[in-house]
Amino acid sequence: MAGHCNTLPGGKPTSRDGFLPVGQRRVPAWVPAVALLLAVLHLVPFWHGVTQAPSGWRFTGETDPSADTMQYRAWMRQSQLTGVLVTNKFTPEPTRAYIPVLLYWAVGKVGSLVRTPPEYVYAYFGALFAACLVVLLYWTARLFLPSPEQVRWAVLVILFGGGLGATLRLGAAAAERTGGRLTMQLAERIRSIRVLEADWRGTHVVTTIFDTHYLFVWSALLFAVLVAYRAIRCPTAGRLLSLAAAAAVVALGHVYSGVTFVGILAAVLLLVLPTRVHVRGAVLALATGGAVVGVLGLVQLMLWRSSGLPVPTYTAVVHPLELLISFPLGWALVVFGLRQYLRDSGLKERFVVGWLVGCTALALSAPLYPYGGRAIISLQIPLYIIGTAVCFRVL
Repeated sequence: MAGHCNTLPGGKPTSRDGFLPVGQRRVPAWVPAVALLLAVLHLVPFWHGVTQAPSGWRFTGETDPSADTMQYRAWMRQSQLTGVLVTNKFTPEPTRAYIPVLLYWAVGKVGSLVRTPPEYVYAYFGALFAACLVVLLYWTARLFLPSPEQVRWAVLVILFGGGLGATLRLGAAAAERTGGRLTMQLAERIRSIRVLEADWRGTHVVTTIFDTHYLFVWSALLFAVLVAYRAIRCPTAGRLLSLAAAAAVVALGHVYSGVTFVGILAAVLLLVLPTRVHVRGAVLALATGGAVVGVLGLVQLMLWRSSGLPVPTYTAVVHPLELLISFPLGWALVVFGLRQYLRDSGLKERFVVGWLVGCTALALSAPLYPYGGRAIISLQIPLYIIGTAVCFRVL
């Protein structure tokens, strides 16, 4: 399998293989600076809560208003008694252990070792994940974009870029202040539009900076995507094993994130099929990732059925308008320059487009894929990589 790889005389991968030789891996100073900035930003609300706690009181450590965080807090402690699998304590029916909570088991374990409340450990885990996400975004942009300037622009736009949601909400608030009947009706209509970056968790990096759970999900999925690219380009046994391990982490973090990963691999295979190049690697990557996610998903389904609770039928439908509002500039650039981006394209360009197609198709495929919000995770990355490439080609 290694015969399809591009290597240097010493057997090291070339830069075309996605990872430079050790002597050439110079990371610009702005990368650790931004990583440190996001780690500190993640901790600022936590530090504020700790320092503002009244005398005799202790801050709980929770800064996220989502109701899900109460489950996370319970899992951190519950898993120390039951192990990685926990029961559902938020229902009166007796249940068997069936929920895998690997991250929260690790947080609770570290908390018990250092004798610190697990919520405090969770906050510092989030700072670590935020820094890791910045580094992963840099390596991703450097892999798929040709110049340092493009890499810098892409990373910063992905990190801090939002959509039209905030503008719409500000417009609705301004319309309400006028007090007119028509403007009030307009404000009500605007407020009825669901805004992903405001009403959903984890759809944009900028809204994920303070959310440890989704920082982990983003980092795990992005790392798995990078591993998949390497495996497709050079499908050695070691790289396919790495892909299997990365897919397992993603699926154990959340089963629907595992499905999103498989959807990305399937779309990449469709994009490389017409070229008849790297098809073997794409097939092996899809087979490996699909097998791991499928087995783990089946195990989780069996555990759920054995718990005594019905399998949930929850669906989270994403409408095309919501995607357009959330990433307006990115979609405009893709529509304008996708044909040029794919002209004389190689594996890198087709991989990025497949990544985007996979996320978008799953996000809009409800009820076949019931959790469209999970498919949006990482969609922002290929969208803005393509957008950055198009901008620099035009300008």
